[in-house]
Amino acid sequence: MKNTTLVICVLSFTFSSTYSQIKKGTFQWGGSLEYSKYNQEQVSPNQIFTSVNTFWSFLPTVGYFVTETSALGIGLGYDRFDQVWKSNDRNTFIIGQPRIVENSENRNERSLFIVKPYYRLHKVVSENFVFFAEFNASYGFGNREQNSNSLTTELDSNGSIISQTGSNTRFKEKQNTWGVGLNPGVIFFPTKQWGIELNVGLLGYSEVIGEQSNSTSNLILQPSLNNVSVGLRYYTAR
Repeated sequence: MKNTTLVICVLSFTFSSTYSQIKKGTFQWGGSLEYSKYNQEQVSPNQIFTSVNTFWSFLPTVGYFVTETSALGIGLGYDRFDQVWKSNDRNTFIIGQPRIVENSENRNERSLFIVKPYYRLHKVVSENFVFFAEFNASYGFGNREQNSNSLTTELDSNGSIISQTGSNTRFKEKQNTWGVGLNPGVIFFPTKQWGIELNVGLLGYSEVIGEQSNSTSNLILQPSLNNVSVGLRYYTAR
């Protein structure tokens, strides 16, 4: 009974002190590490199109509470996107019928250095949970490179190669991105100084500007599962 009482007292002290770390002068250390890879395949009567898409990013952040409930911070990081897109001829060769086989491969690579300042407003709702609204901006700069290879093979009626014609093109440019966003979320404090947070992309706008290619933009007006992230932050009082 005494041991149980002692455990309850220790837990009560820990949890009751949890959000005491959210106060003026507190530093908020954290960041995000993301990795995703997905494959796609499309089949047409004559071709099979496949793509492998890989994305990863690393964004350390640090924030400082300028008041009891608001914090200013900045993130500095790097992200990279790679895509390999292939088109393969799927027609079956028939003896006695000459034909032309066309295959191609495209590689698209993009790498960016990211600067992301933010401002957060916090609302304590319980001993272990804090809601927040984050207003952020981002700027990225880097390069995009695209390589395209194609091979056209002419076969005679016996399946022997008559000729092959290949081509290769390379495109490289500098690229800049910028964006703004509103991200609400919730922080859970399992201990006094560690916070686990769930962040949802609610409203945002981003634009990609290429040195030679046309710019592209993206507007987010509602939350979705594609814009949900989980993070871990460490809080240190001054």
